[in-house]
Amino acid sequence: MKKLTNVLLVAVLVSCNQQKNETSNSSKENISVSETPISSTVEQISGSWISKAYMENIQKTKSIYPHRNAAIPLFITLDKNELLKGEANLRGFTAHEGGFDAPIKFDESKKEFLANGKSTDPNLKDFLGLKLGGQNLEMVYQNKTETYQKFDGDVQKDLRKILFDGNYSEKGSSSTITFSNDDKVNFKDYTKYEIVYDFADGTQNFDGILLEKNSVKDLYQFKITGNTIELQKMKESEEGFKPEGEKYILTKK
Repeated sequence: MKKLTNVLLVAVLVSCNQQKNETSNSSKENISVSETPISSTVEQISGSWISKAYMENIQKTKSIYPHRNAAIPLFITLDKNELLKGEANLRGFTAHEGGFDAPIKFDESKKEFLANGKSTDPNLKDFLGLKLGGQNLEMVYQNKTETYQKFDGDVQKDLRKILFDGNYSEKGSSSTITFSNDDKVNFKDYTKYEIVYDFADGTQNFDGILLEKNSVKDLYQFKITGNTIELQKMKESEEGFKPEGEKYILTKK
């Protein structure tokens, strides 16, 4: 009876060990499948990217208009599901529209996505491929490299944070004017605001902000110097935009 018990115990231990080994082998197989070179690269590069030079220049100068062409494209998106197939389309955008697209293909030896033939867009004809540079993504061309930083796709939110977000006071008034990062404002009966970053039609050659009340938007020119913002309402005419009314000087608290 004792021998039989020992035999059964050994059988149970062997069975358990086999199950552990099978589970361990299965885990190894799953790891090898999920952590392939392409999946690792895709995880890092998929999503939305914005020109690093564009954002840094806006941060430095507190102005958008002079940097509207800091890079072509200004923004790019890379779809994760497309990338995982090994071949995808890099989609590029200006502040106004898209159309700056380039086919890319994964190169296993370099573990990078390279240009898959020539892009139909002349701006991307010398595009060679994508390369990670730390937390940044680089679009490599024959004679230059454009650097992009990741963002969540909401350009307005980033611009509001850099340029307007905060509390202000107006000379001669005790009330606090607040520009929130979620587009809310309490200034001269205006309740919402939107920063202009699309200058595609060529008629607006200044930094602008749209202030909204009762679903009507008014265009103001803004100039930021130090901790002050100068606002002036602009009126469109056949000759272009002209100042209308008084200037408002807001000082950040």
